[in-house]
Amino acid sequence: MKRIHLFPLSLLCLLLCLLGSCGSHRSTSRSSSPCLSAKVALTLPYQGRQQTLRGQLRLVSGEQARLTLLMPLLRTEVVRLDLTPDTLLLVDRMGHRYVRASRQELRPLLPRRATFAQLERLLQRAALSGREARLTAAQLGLPRLEGAQIVLTDFSHTPFTLSPTRLSSRYQEVPIHEWIHQIAADF
Repeated sequence: MKRIHLFPLSLLCLLLCLLGSCGSHRSTSRSSSPCLSAKVALTLPYQGRQQTLRGQLRLVSGEQARLTLLMPLLRTEVVRLDLTPDTLLLVDRMGHRYVRASRQELRPLLPRRATFAQLERLLQRAALSGREARLTAAQLGLPRLEGAQIVLTDFSHTPFTLSPTRLSSRYQEVPIHEWIHQIAADF
């Protein structure tokens, strides 16, 4: 059985979430809830096949979004992505690695209008539909990733709190430029 390289998958997950914030800007008449959660299915092409990871997205308005992806069958966390308006923390649980980056460090990698506020509006609009929300790579401006998509379902506005992610000393920080080089090599 081939090992799935989760660190590259985590980048694609990040890109799908952040690039999705560049979508259309329809206004809604209902007010937004301070908390939003949804189930996530992230499908990506990898070595000629489609790989799907499932997980959960949680958003605390104006503060933080957390995406966790789980290993199939075992349902243990393999990737965690914490976004705040100013920072990114990407944790590869299987490889015991993480990337911590500021908005300034991410700016050259992302579209100009990709902000936390845009991501929040996109997710709130998707939740208002009351049904499945599907974002494809083509919709996100990633035609090279044909077949990639993120599907959000089971939206809830039940209040919750997000604890800060703590990492033990066995996790190694990877500089963002090294992380990008690893991803480019895998794809």
